[in-house]
Amino acid sequence: MSKNAINKLRLKFIGIFMGVLIAIIGLFSVSIHIINQYNRNRVINAALSYIVDQNGEINKNPKAGSFDDFSTEFHYSARYFSVTYNKDGSIARSTTSHIAAVSRSQAYNLARKALRSGDETGHYGVYYYKVAKLSKKQTLVVFLDCTTQIESSKNLTMTIIMVTLPGILLVFVCALAISKRAVRPEIENAERQNLFITNASHELKTPLAVIRANMEVEEMINGEDEWTKSTMNQVERMNGLIQNLVMIAKAQEQENREGDAIINVSTLINESI
Repeated sequence: MSKNAINKLRLKFIGIFMGVLIAIIGLFSVSIHIINQYNRNRVINAALSYIVDQNGEINKNPKAGSFDDFSTEFHYSARYFSVTYNKDGSIARSTTSHIAAVSRSQAYNLARKALRSGDETGHYGVYYYKVAKLSKKQTLVVFLDCTTQIESSKNLTMTIIMVTLPGILLVFVCALAISKRAVRPEIENAERQNLFITNASHELKTPLAVIRANMEVEEMINGEDEWTKSTMNQVERMNGLIQNLVMIAKAQEQENREGDAIINVSTLINESI
């Protein structure tokens, strides 16, 4: 087996190995990302629904256990604002005391955008909102600052990338080292095959020489006939096949010993002509 064939075999092994590995890692990474996004959105929607249930402002003195999925610290840590609209579009009331980054005018502007969008839920940047009907005459728009949740998702994504890329590089280096050992059986099989061809060719020459000699004696005694002629033709054919096998084996050995070289094809053709 030539060096070129060995390198191609190694590259094929590395390509398949790395392809399977990247596919598995990619599947796990995407699954983790999707699950994380789902859990984040679930928590955000639950928080918005909770604030809507409180008519846009969390009770300042909540009773123990009244938060269900949220701890009693949720009232102090949640950054939100809400705007309640009358049926005619006028503002009935608003709550902006639980957030410092948004002014009252900005709150009104975001709430109007949410109403005009026609969507029950959505987001503008880090502010996720929920629109709910309090009654036939009033509509409540609640916004929740989800900077913490979004940053946590980004950090998780960056962690996955920072762990995955060096891991893939490390596995690639290991695959390079393993590939030599992985293709070794193929190289040994090819060497044994060449050795078998060479030995078999030499072993077959002896009985063919005996058959040729016997046929020549037979023709000298009884003369040439169709049977001796057919046998001699098959002997010649077998000799040709043996020579071809030996030539192939020697060519592969020569290819293993020698590297690539530049030749002048025109000169070779002229010499052959």
